[in-house]
Order: sequence, then C-alpha cells, then structure tokens
Amino acid sequence: MTSKVLVTGGYGYIGSHTVIALQEQGFDCIVLDNLINSDLSVGRRIESVSGEKHQFYNVDVRNKAALMDVFSKEGSISAVIHFAAFKSVNESVLDPVKYFDNNVSGLINVIQACEFHCVDLVFSSSCTVYGSAVEMPLKETAPTNKQQSPYGVTKAVGETLISHAVANKKFRATSLRFFNPVGAHESGLIGEVQTSKTETLLPIIVDVALGNRTSLEVFGANYPTSDGSCIRDFIHVCDVAEAHVAALGYMKSQENTFYEVFNIGVGKGTSVFEMVSRFESINKVKVKKLISDRRIGDIVVSWADVQKSKDVLDWQATRSLDDIVKTAWNFANKMEQQEDR
Repeated sequence: MTSKVLVTGGYGYIGSHTVIALQEQGFDCIVLDNLINSDLSVGRRIESVSGEKHQFYNVDVRNKAALMDVFSKEGSISAVIHFAAFKSVNESVLDPVKYFDNNVSGLINVIQACEFHCVDLVFSSSCTVYGSAVEMPLKETAPTNKQQSPYGVTKAVGETLISHAVANKKFRATSLRFFNPVGAHESGLIGEVQTSKTETLLPIIVDVALGNRTSLEVFGANYPTSDGSCIRDFIHVCDVAEAHVAALGYMKSQENTFYEVFNIGVGKGTSVFEMVSRFESINKVKVKKLISDRRIGDIVVSWADVQKSKDVLDWQATRSLDDIVKTAWNFANKMEQQEDR
C-alpha cells in the first residue's frame, strides 16, 4: 500500500518542491495550506510537473479541530512534514507575537496530532537556531541559545518541544536545520515567488535583473572575508526537498531512536559578491549593486558541517551554484511570461 504523507505548508516554496520529490518516490501526498503566502495555482503546477494528483485542504494548522479532522478523513497517514510557518526574520522582529502564535502554536497542534495517531514527524527547522556562532563549519552539536531574531527563537523552541514530546515514544521525529535554500525546479514551473517583502538574496538579484528593482542593496562590503561581503551556505531547494524524503526513510528504519537533528546544506560558503558574479556570468545579465552600511544583527559567516547527514541519512546536496542561479532565472522568466499574457 502507498504511504500517505501529510505536508503542511505544502504550497509554499520548500513545501511545493518537497511534494514533487515525495511523489517521484511513490508517496501519496496530502497538502495542507492556508494560502496566506501561496495560492491554488501552485497545486496545478505541482501536478503538471509530477503528473500525479494530490489531496488538498485549505486548513490553518492553528485550527486543531480542522487538523484532526483531516487525519480522520484520510485515515492511515504514515508521516507529517511540517513547513507551515512564517519565515521573515525582519518581520519577526517587528511582530514577534505573530510569529510565536503561528510558528509555535501551530506546531503544538501538529505534535499533538502526531502523538495521538502515532505518526512520524519531520520538522522544518533552520540554521537560525545557531544564532551568532563563531566556529565554522557549524555542527549539530553547536550551541543553540543565542538566536538573533524571534523567528530563530520559534525554531529553537520548536525543536525543544519536539525533543520532549517524543519522550513518550508514541512517535518519532527529525528536525532538519536548513541553511539557505535557493533556486527552483528545473521545469521552471515551481520556485520562489518574488514579493515586495522578499528578503533573501537570490530572489532580490533576480528582481533587479528583471528590472523590477533598481539595484541590489549590499549591506556591508568591509567584512573580514575574502571579498568583504557576508558568506552563506546556499543550497538548491530540490536538494532540500530530497533531504525530507531521506529523513522519512531514516525514521522508518529506526526502532529505538526517537529524535535526531541534521544540518541540511552544501557544506561550503558562498559570498554575496560571488553569488552575484555567478548569476551574471551564467545568465548573461548585469545586476547593479548599491553598497550600504552593515546591518545590525547580520551574521558574517555561516555554513554547515553536513557529515552527519551524509553518514546517517545517506544524503548530500548534488546540485551546483550554477544550477541554482540558472533555475532561479528560468523560473522568474517563465513567471514573467505568464503575467504578460
């Protein structure tokens, strides 16, 4: 019998790519999304890419009764992958209560559902739990007590909640600490949609290249790095999606391990200027840069130690920086063409 996987936030950026990855491996997907940051067209595009149908519920995970009703209607759900959360670092600073209400309250309902139905859980965590760590690369054993934003705190709290909840041994869980997911599906049908609130580097680069913004504002070019700009571990979103499939397989193979944490990254850093240069070179476009002062709270360098993921999950990122910038540009151009019709 085909395993059913419930994906919360399944029409979001990482969620939509994960639904496709799951379907490619034969899983039957059930998608929950409240459509605050997505729309029904994502579901149609998922089906165009995978050639498979999926069940969709317009449900907010903060609505416990509605969430539990999905479990009752669907029956034998084998696992939950939980993406449904707000993710803007800057917005979380301005409205922390909104982030705790959504990211923590929603997770509590998901944990209770998994506990009641004895269902495995994969939690979408973040490298923001490490805060301003100094020693690189970051290992899973690094301290997680100095988050720089309420968003990062909600992810750390989420991990703590799960680690305690599994003590009753009614369900197993895995937290995946993503570093910087970027890029788009090679089909050009699924990717990260740019909005006026977009904060992440590559979507802004794309927006400048499209002419929707006048320039890319680089906050600080005098950091103690090779070119003066900040360094991050950029990983293709499809690699992140495949890590979730690997996590499900790992948990299914475990009898006595009820909780694990894994870094999900490439294992090397790329600077802001390197990303811009590669984008320009691969896509034959120019991106105007505006150098500004450093931002308070920005972390200078961050990249992952991914040895544990390789050894335990038997997973590693396979897509290159060239793949990242090429697929991001392809997706953006296809979306622009659709809007022009």
